[in-house]
Order: sequence, then structure tokens, then C-alpha cells
Amino acid sequence: MKQFYDNAFVQTGKYVPPNSDREGNTLADLAPKMASEDYHGSQNESKGIIGILEVLLSDFDRTTKKTTQDDKDSQEAFETFEKDTNEDVDKKEKRIENAEGEKAEAEASILEQEQELGDAKVLLESGLQKLESLEAMCVKGEETFEERKQKRLEEIEALKQALTILEEWQA
Repeated sequence: MKQFYDNAFVQTGKYVPPNSDREGNTLADLAPKMASEDYHGSQNESKGIIGILEVLLSDFDRTTKKTTQDDKDSQEAFETFEKDTNEDVDKKEKRIENAEGEKAEAEASILEQEQELGDAKVLLESGLQKLESLEAMCVKGEETFEERKQKRLEEIEALKQALTILEEWQA
């Protein structure tokens, strides 16, 4: 657009004002200079549509650069977030797998311990029955020391009497 408008306002041939002399000077050109400074006109206003278009073009360039950079930053942030999230999900899935394995092992151990408990109860019951039968033979039928001593003394006395009877019968 700049090329189009740059050339649109430029005159290609030399302009010759009306009522000018051979060199193209008018009365105003030949008049004496009153001010010591050169008049440059309103150069800021002379930019006109070209200036506006240049401002628009720079705004578009700046906006394009900013949005491109923002898009790049957002993409990087998304990729970082996605990577972190996927790593976190993987860690948690592994933790779940490990926990499920530990749970299965614990359940198997519980079943094994329950089986062993059942076996131990059966053994305990049979042991208690055996103990009761032995207790009846050993402990409940047993006499005290004094009672045994007394019976032994009575047995010795009976044997002495039997010996005297045998000695008398042989004599």
C-alpha cells in the first residue's frame, strides 16, 4: 500500500504555474524574502493516509509478534503441564498397582493364617482331650504323699506278718 500511495500523490512532470515567466517563477517567487527562516509547511499533517497506514501496519506487526510469542509461551506451558500431569498419573497408577498387589498378598496371608488358626484349634482340642484323659489317670487318681506313706507302711506291716506266718509254717 505504501508503494501505491507514495506514487499516487507525486507528480511526474514539472508543473508550470499560470502567469509565470520562462523559468516557471511566479510573482510570489520573485518577491523578496521577508522571513529569515525557511517555511517547511505542516509536514506532520502531510503524512495523511500514509502515516495512518504505517501506524496500522506497525500495530499489526506488534500484535502479530505479541500473539505469536503468547501462543508460543502458552504452548510451552501446556506441554510442561501435560508432561507433569502424565508423570503424576503414571506414578499414581504404579502406586495403585503396588497397593493392589500388597492387598492381594495380605488377603492370601490372612487366608493362610485363618487356615493355620483352624488347624491349631483342632490340635488344641485334641490336645485338651488327651490331657483330660491323662489327668484322670495321673492327677485325679493320685494320692497325697501322706496317704502313700501310710499305705506303704501298712503294706510293709502286712509283708512282715506274712513272713512270720511263712517262717512258722516252715518250722
